[in-house]
Amino acid sequence: MPAFQSVQYIDPFAPLPTGASQAGVSASVTGAPAGTVAYAQLLGNQIPIGYGTGSTGTAVRVLNTMPLVAGLSYQLLVQFQAAGKNPADLDWSNPSLVLGSPVVVELGRINTAQVSSTGIAVSWEPPATSSIAGGFVQLVDLTSNAITGSYYLGPAQNATLTASFTTGHSYGLRLSAVQPITGGTMGSFAAPYTVGPPGPVLPIPVVAPALASLSCTEAGVAATWTAPAVPSGAGPTRYEILLLDGGKLIASGPAGDTGGQLATSELAGLADPQLAARVSYGSFVGPAGGSAGLFPLAPQIVSVSAVA
Repeated sequence: MPAFQSVQYIDPFAPLPTGASQAGVSASVTGAPAGTVAYAQLLGNQIPIGYGTGSTGTAVRVLNTMPLVAGLSYQLLVQFQAAGKNPADLDWSNPSLVLGSPVVVELGRINTAQVSSTGIAVSWEPPATSSIAGGFVQLVDLTSNAITGSYYLGPAQNATLTASFTTGHSYGLRLSAVQPITGGTMGSFAAPYTVGPPGPVLPIPVVAPALASLSCTEAGVAATWTAPAVPSGAGPTRYEILLLDGGKLIASGPAGDTGGQLATSELAGLADPQLAARVSYGSFVGPAGGSAGLFPLAPQIVSVSAVA
C-alpha cells in the first residue's frame, strides 16, 4: 500500500543548509504501483500553488516559486500515475488515489545547551503560534561541514543527546520543527515525519580552557588558562572559574579569557579540591575541563627533635 516515508520543506529562498541536496517540499514514498511515478500537488490554504513530477515512484518534489509563510496551512498531496502526465490535469479530489501530509514551515528555537564529554543537554521551544508536535535537533560539525548527529525529540522540550566530538573541530546545533504525518494516540510521536526547514546553526562550546597555573590562599583560589578558539557566529563569550570537590561543583565565579579568581572559605572542608574552567556562548554552556588538584593547607609541624 502506498505510504509516506518522510516529507521535508527546505526554503529555496535561503542558503542550502548542510546535508540538504535540494530545496522545496520533498517527499519520500513507498508502495507505488508497478509502472508508475509519483506526482505531487502543493496546497496553500487549500489552493493549489505548485506541482511536481518524480522520475520514479519513490520520491517527488515541488519547488515552490514563492516563500511559504508561517501561519498559513500547507499540505502536500501525492498520487501515482503512468509517466508523461501533466500533474495539473490529474484528479486530486479522489481520496482513494491521493496521499496527504501537512507541510511544516515554522521554526522552533533552542533555548539552552549544556555540553559534557559524552553529550548535550538541550531545552527548546516550539513556534509560538503553532501546534507543532515536536523538535528535530541536528549536531553539525562546523569544521568538516557535516551532520554528525540527528535526534527526534518528540514533544519533550528537554532532552539529553548522546554525542562525541573530534579534537580540534567546532560544532553547532540546529533545530527543525517536526510532527508525525499520520495521527496517533495521545502523547505518541512516531515516524513517518514531516519536517520543517532547519533553523540557523548555533555554535556550541565543546572544549574547555586549558589550565596553565593554579594558586590558593586562605581567601580563595586563582588560575590562569589558555582559552580555546571561538567559532564564527557564536553567542556572547563568557568564562568561569570552577571549584570542584571530587568532580562535584562547589562554587563558580566569572573570569576572563586568560584566567580568574574565586573567593571562597570552603577549601579546608573539601576532601578532593580541584580547579577547572569553562566557556559559554550565551546560554550554551561548555564542559568543565582541565581540572587540577589543589593542596590548600600549608604543611604542619607534627614533631620536633634535637640533633646533636
